[in-house]
Amino acid sequence: MLLLIILLIGCARSTLPKTDHMLASGDITTLSEPVDLTYRPCRLDFFHITRFEETDNAVSAEAETARPKGYHRLARGTIEATPSTAGLNWRLDVTRMEVNGHPTSHRQASLTTGRFLTDHRGQKSQWQISLPAYEDTGASRLFSPARLAGLKEDTRALADDLVPYRFEVPVRSGDRLLRIKAHALRQLLQRMGINRRPQDLMPGLDELVLAVEGWRPYQGRRILMASGEHQIEFDTDHPPQHHRLEVVAVYTIDEATSCPLTGFLHLDLQTTYLSYTRQAILRKEWGYQIVN
Repeated sequence: MLLLIILLIGCARSTLPKTDHMLASGDITTLSEPVDLTYRPCRLDFFHITRFEETDNAVSAEAETARPKGYHRLARGTIEATPSTAGLNWRLDVTRMEVNGHPTSHRQASLTTGRFLTDHRGQKSQWQISLPAYEDTGASRLFSPARLAGLKEDTRALADDLVPYRFEVPVRSGDRLLRIKAHALRQLLQRMGINRRPQDLMPGLDELVLAVEGWRPYQGRRILMASGEHQIEFDTDHPPQHHRLEVVAVYTIDEATSCPLTGFLHLDLQTTYLSYTRQAILRKEWGYQIVN
């Protein structure tokens, strides 16, 4: 049985973990007038980093030969939005990927390509996902159907990070702006032996809502900062364990173009059983460069 103990929702700015790519600095200015931030046609280069690390305080005689508990994945590519009658046509191409320092790419074809439609708020529909580097070259026969399906699902999750849904009203500081889907939360809970779905802990936890903080200067222009945070503590039985989960996200948008600039999602899960403590941290970071 899961026993929910504490739910705290607040601004992430005071507890934001350190991140390498948060480009903006300086004081935040609150929005004096409401701003309507919709997606516009664009072409962006992007990077997307996923880091996972797991630690515990157990002492093992085999510690020197134990497999590292973590991974690092970097995806690079382009994402483009062009006008359509209902909103925008999007194309997402992953052209390069590195997993624990081992690169994967193809000179003539994208690793994965995702096409989808959105309205100007980012509500997605009509998905088409292909794996050109695998399908066009015949290499797909070397991979299991489950592996190929996983690559396509990863593309959908990547698109949700890069193009999150923005709410349908103009916003001021403190208003809800957008939501980021924490796809990795379910896998993180399962890895720690917690098999209940995130919705069973708290409905909507796997979709973190970010609120507007305000404007911040960046290279002579203004960007909009938005953030959100959840903190939850709960117990599980068999064996009796106590868990503490923190979810923090930050997102920035360019004022002039309404294009996203950076995103950050931090999941921190700590489990305690008697004197044994285990911690798993998953961090996602992504950023963009406008292509002329």
